[in-house]
Amino acid sequence: MRYAVTLMDAFFLTRPLLLVPVWGFSAFGWYRGLSEGEHVPVFALWTLQRSVPVFFWTAVFSLSVAAVYVFNQIADVNVDKENNGLPLLARGKVSLKTAWTCGIACALFSILPPLFGRPLLSVFAVMAVLLGIVYSFRPARLSGRCCLDFIANAAGYGIIAFGVGWHLSGAPFSGHSFALSAMPYFLLMCAGSISSTLPDRDSDAKCGKKTTAVTLGVGRAHVLATLFIVASVIASVALHDLVSGFCAACAIPFYVWHLARPGRRGMEATYKAGGLLCMIAAAALQPVMALAAGAVAVMTRLYFKQRHHVVYPSLVPVPYEK
Repeated sequence: MRYAVTLMDAFFLTRPLLLVPVWGFSAFGWYRGLSEGEHVPVFALWTLQRSVPVFFWTAVFSLSVAAVYVFNQIADVNVDKENNGLPLLARGKVSLKTAWTCGIACALFSILPPLFGRPLLSVFAVMAVLLGIVYSFRPARLSGRCCLDFIANAAGYGIIAFGVGWHLSGAPFSGHSFALSAMPYFLLMCAGSISSTLPDRDSDAKCGKKTTAVTLGVGRAHVLATLFIVASVIASVALHDLVSGFCAACAIPFYVWHLARPGRRGMEATYKAGGLLCMIAAAALQPVMALAAGAVAVMTRLYFKQRHHVVYPSLVPVPYEK
């Protein structure tokens, strides 16, 4: 029983709900690879024969990002102690040994299986893990460097995860098609990455991290994020990409709200509500992803309520009786 509980804790240490954006950006890449600038009817993508194998390999790749999330928590254990919420490693709910074992196992399971059928996915997985290591650990520690923090994050989602979907579509990487197609999604993720670090600005500064939010301040960092959202809209229009245009355009009102009335609610709405709308768009392209995301959301909520007596995602204590 003890080992089952440890395994369960290790599974949620990977932050499985945060893998949904990885699946989403891969779905965007898959759609753009299939269309290569031409319109593809969304309903034509919904066949199980077409979408299930794609999602399976996307999920395998996403284990590399799960490994990165674990490594990042190991590197930021002291920072996480200053943040709100319930970081499992920082709060001592999971041991450091278990965390290392979990992270390494996820990395291996993302790299080894594709070698026997889709070796390029192994390359993408290695790229994700290496980027995660330089993002999290010294001496590089890009997560604590102005501008490099959100660029690295955007590259992970908007280039690597997007590239996984592009590869699974069968589209070639030759020419400028991939770079141009990925551009609005990269810009979109630049904005989301900046916005998601704003609430942690004070704790990051206290721990010596010079993130974009710490260096520029919350106000100027938010203005920069807003400019990236606008740039994503412009790129989407230029490339006739309705999907990325929808995602960016739907996020703009939340960014304007926080510009007009700075506050915690508006700050969090930029990346929470904006991110949710992006994933709804991705789910419209690949409904099987929506089913998996829903299952993960339910499991995550039940885990934190039953195991730690808190409500996820707010992570506030709730009454509990044995």
